[in-house]
Amino acid sequence: MRRKRLTVNPFDAAAVASMRLASLGLMAVDPSRERAEEARRMIVEKPVAALEGVIAWQRALFGMMLAPPWLWPTPVGAVHRLARAAATPAARRVRANARRLRKKPPG
Repeated sequence: MRRKRLTVNPFDAAAVASMRLASLGLMAVDPSRERAEEARRMIVEKPVAALEGVIAWQRALFGMMLAPPWLWPTPVGAVHRLARAAATPAARRVRANARRLRKKPPG
């Protein structure tokens, strides 16, 4: 059986966290409009991604409930399917942030 890859790439998550932490540190010393915009983006995108995850989780749950009983997954399979659905929006944002922040010059 082929293993599914993780929803959130841990290397992308670590890269985003470290680049944003450096940006926040520089903002304390030398505030700029670009750094303020990045700080705002950090704060605003968290609740939006969480809400998208909740909606995706509900869609996956109702999709499983509406399926005929012989197509229902095992309990463990259902948990995996729901967890993957809930984490996918956050993973998409982490990948996008990692790509965007890697293109930016440091500082």
